[in-house]
Amino acid sequence: MGLRFRKSRTAADRHGAPELRQDTSASGRSPSTPGPSTPPDTSVFDAWMASRQSPDGQSMIPSGTPRSFTLQNIKSAIFIAQACSGQMLRLFWGSHPIRMILLLALNVGRGTLSTFRYYSHARILDEARLVASGNVRFKKLSLLIAVDVLRMFIENIFDTFSISNETIVQQSLRYQIEYLQIETRLRLDIPALSTPAIRDLLHESDLFVQSFSGMGAGFGFLSPFDFVHTLTTISEIFSQLFLLYTLSSRGFSWTHAIAVVSVFLPSIFSFLSSFCCQEDTWPHALFSEEERAISERHEQMRHLAYSDNFKAEIMLFGLGDWILKTWAETRRSLAGFQAPPRSSSAAMREFAHSSVLEVLAMLQNIPLALQFTHASLGSVTLYRGAAQTLLHSVTGFRASIRSFYNSLFLLAAFHTAIGLQPILKPKESEKVAYESAMGPEGRKGMKIEARYLSFTYPGREKPTLRNINLTIEPGEVVAIVGFNGGGKSTLMNVLLRLYDFQSGSLYINDQDCRKYDPSDIQRHCTALFQTAAKYTNQSVKENTGVGKVELIDSDPAIAAALENGGARPFVDPLPRGLDTKLEFGGYGSYSNPSIPSDLPGYGRGYAPSQQDRVTLSGGQWQRIAISRAFMRADTSDLWLVDEGSASLDPQAQTEFFERLVRSRADRSKTIIFITHTMSTVRWADKIAVVDNGTIAEFGSHKDLMLRNGAYAQLHRAMPEAH
Repeated sequence: MGLRFRKSRTAADRHGAPELRQDTSASGRSPSTPGPSTPPDTSVFDAWMASRQSPDGQSMIPSGTPRSFTLQNIKSAIFIAQACSGQMLRLFWGSHPIRMILLLALNVGRGTLSTFRYYSHARILDEARLVASGNVRFKKLSLLIAVDVLRMFIENIFDTFSISNETIVQQSLRYQIEYLQIETRLRLDIPALSTPAIRDLLHESDLFVQSFSGMGAGFGFLSPFDFVHTLTTISEIFSQLFLLYTLSSRGFSWTHAIAVVSVFLPSIFSFLSSFCCQEDTWPHALFSEEERAISERHEQMRHLAYSDNFKAEIMLFGLGDWILKTWAETRRSLAGFQAPPRSSSAAMREFAHSSVLEVLAMLQNIPLALQFTHASLGSVTLYRGAAQTLLHSVTGFRASIRSFYNSLFLLAAFHTAIGLQPILKPKESEKVAYESAMGPEGRKGMKIEARYLSFTYPGREKPTLRNINLTIEPGEVVAIVGFNGGGKSTLMNVLLRLYDFQSGSLYINDQDCRKYDPSDIQRHCTALFQTAAKYTNQSVKENTGVGKVELIDSDPAIAAALENGGARPFVDPLPRGLDTKLEFGGYGSYSNPSIPSDLPGYGRGYAPSQQDRVTLSGGQWQRIAISRAFMRADTSDLWLVDEGSASLDPQAQTEFFERLVRSRADRSKTIIFITHTMSTVRWADKIAVVDNGTIAEFGSHKDLMLRNGAYAQLHRAMPEAH
C-alpha cells in the first residue's frame, strides 16, 4: 500500500504545536487515478508492517498485539529506533530544553540515593550495637542520627523537585503528542480512514499516544518518556554493583548475608507501615464548576476528532481547525488549573510517614546484632540492601526493555501516521481553484456531470454504484428517488467528494473533480445528511453554528438559520436560549413542564437536566440539523438533502421545501434532494431514478410518467403522491 506524506505547514504551526516533518515528500497522483500516492521512502512503514506478520507468514496479527522476539522483528526494532530517534529527540528537546536536562540528571541522581541511604543506616546500626557492650558513644550516635535525618529531608526535597519537574515535562510532551495525533485524524479524509492498513496504523499510533499518559501499561508498552526512568534503574544497578564489590573486597561473609535475607520480616514491616502516620489523601474538592466545564469541552473536541460519526460533517463544514484550536485552548486552560499546594502540615506528615517507615526498616535489624562476630551488623545490612536493590533493579530493567521493545513498533506507527496526507487531496501542480458555473438563462450554481461512474466500498466485491451517467445544470432542482439500498446516499457522498470513485469520471463545473481540493468544493456546498450529527452536551448556538463555523458566535446569523430551519418555536423558550445545552432523548424522554405544550413545533421531547440542559426528540434534532445547513445556504452553489426531512410531519416537510426553494429564488444554486416521499418531487425540475446502483431513468416528472417505466410504477405505488 502506498502512503502519502504531508509537506506543507498545517494547523500545528498556527496553534503553537510543533510540526514534525517527514524527510520524504509527497509524490502525488494523477487526477485520473484514484488512491493514495506512493512516497519515495516508506521504510518505517514497511518495517512496521513486517512486524505484524504472523509466525507462519500467512496472515497479520491484530493491531496492538505485542511482537514476539524473532530475529526479523529485532532487526526491524533496531531500524525503527535508528529512523525515529531523531524525531523523538527533537520533540523531547523542543518541549523544555533546560527541564529536559534536569530530568535526565535527576533520574541518574535518584538511582544513587539508595546507596547513601544504606550506608547511613549501616553506620547508625554499628554505633547502636555498642549499647549491648556498654561502650555506647551517645554523642557520635546522636550526630549520625542527625545527619541521617538531614539526609532524609534533603532526599525528600530532591524527590519533590524531581517529580514536579518531571510532571511539567510530561504534560508538555503529552500535549504535543496528542496534538499531532488529533491533527492527523482531522486531516485525513474518509477514504484514508476506511483503508484497513491506515486504521491499524492509527490504532497503534493511538496506543503510543496513550502510553504518555500512563494508559499504555495494560498493553505492555512503554513510552519513550517512561524509558527515561530506566536511567534511574541503570544508575541503581551500577551503584549497587560498586557497593557489593567494595564490601566483598573487605572480606564480607556471604553466609552472613544469606542469613540476614532469610530472617527478613516483610510481614511485620508491612503491618507497621499500614498503621503508621496514614493520612486521608482523597481530595475534599475534586473540581470547580469552571474546571468541570472546561474538562467537558476538552473531551467533546477530542470525541469529535476520533469518532467516525462526525467525520462527514467535519469535512463538509470545515470544522477541523476549529476543533483542533478549541481542543488546544481547553487543554492549556486545564493545565493552568494547578492542584492546590499542600499545606505545610500535610507536607510534614508525609515526610514523617516516609521517615518513620525507613527508621522501622532499620531498627528491625538490631535484634540480629548479637548473631554476628566476624562482620558488623551495619555491613550485613548494607550488603543485604544492596543485593535486594540490585535484584529488584535488574528485574525491573528487564521488564522495561521488553516493554520498550514493543513500544518501538507503536513509535513506528506514530511516526508514519503523522505524515499521512488525505487520499483525495491533489498535487499542488495540478490543483485548480473552484469557480461557480453559469448555466442556461443566466442560472448560477454548480454543474455536475458523471460519466460511467462506479464505486465499490472497501472489502466488498459488488459495486454500490455502477456506470452512473448524470448531468445536472447550474440552478436546477433534481430529485433522486428509488428503493432502499439502491445507492442514493452513496451517490450523494461521492458528489460531495467525501468518497472517491474507482472508475468513470466526475466533472464539476467542467473540470475533473480530482483537480479540486475537496475542501474547496465543500466550502461551496451545504448538506443535510440522512443521519445528521447530534453534538450532544453542546449548546444550540454550537449545534447550529458549526454549519458555518466562522459565524458560530454571531447570534443574528444563528437566529436567522434557526428561523429558516423551523427551530425557533422550540428554541426561544429554552432555559438559556441559544446557550442551552442539548441532549438526545427519544424513547423515554420527558416533557418540560416550563414550556407550553401547545407551542408550534413542540413535541414530547424536552427533559430538563442538570445545568440547564434539555433533551430533544428526533424531529427537533432534525430541525436543528436543517438550521445548521441553512447557515451557509447564501454562499453555497450546491444544496444536498438526503432524506433530511423524514422525521418531520407533512406540513413541516412542505414548509421546509418552500424555504429551500425560496433560498434559491434567483436560481443561484443547484439543489439535489433524495426522497422516498413522492409528493415532494413536484419541487424538482428533473428526477433521477436509482435502481440497483445505477440511474435507471432521468427526466422531468411529465416525461417519466409518459415513459411509464420504473418511476411511473413507483409513483403510483405511493398513496401520498396523489
